[in-house]
Amino acid sequence: MDKGNDKIVLLELGAKIRQARKSKGLTQEELALLIEAEPSRISELERGMRDIQFTTLIRIIWELDIEPNDLIPYSRK
Repeated sequence: MDKGNDKIVLLELGAKIRQARKSKGLTQEELALLIEAEPSRISELERGMRDIQFTTLIRIIWELDIEPNDLIPYSRK
């Protein structure tokens, strides 16, 4: 995967995290507190500005009570 595709994946993942967070009625600050992260980190993840650590991804999945497949980007360029 090249850098351009990496960015697309991060943008899609971030959008899916944002959608799941909002559907649970959580703010970025509330989600950050639940996963023990800085609110700015949630913002960066949702905007595709930062790659995500596996452990952070797992915490987000647990706290949002979603299936891992719900966050997998489907675009493949």
